[in-house]
Amino acid sequence: MNNSPFTVAGTGLLLILGLSLSGCALIGSDDGPVRDLQDAERRWTEQNLENYRFLYQKLCFCGFIGKVQITVRDGEVVDGFVLETGDPLPFDELSYVPTIEELFTIIADAQQRDAHQLEVSYSGQGYPERIII
Repeated sequence: MNNSPFTVAGTGLLLILGLSLSGCALIGSDDGPVRDLQDAERRWTEQNLENYRFLYQKLCFCGFIGKVQITVRDGEVVDGFVLETGDPLPFDELSYVPTIEELFTIIADAQQRDAHQLEVSYSGQGYPERIII
């Protein structure tokens, strides 16, 4: 287990563009995206990080507020602030921000539902840097 209070998972920007999960085929080979997800999740899990910070941006028609820095402590999102303004993310909005582990679940769910579009890129540490669903 990592003894530092926080480990920055990296400066990768997580992008989720829409969440329409109906329809067509996955991009790539039949099992390539599943294997990529499993490999990335393994790399992330091996680091045994329960406390970390990451940048998050969700682009959709949901009114989410720009780029935010998210703090995860003991595996739970506990804090966030808007980078542009420095304003804290309202508590009710924090509950909609996924942890890295929850992002893996979102990706797996999109794969299982045969999402119309699914593109994911992973960092060397395993966390998703960009997600398009």
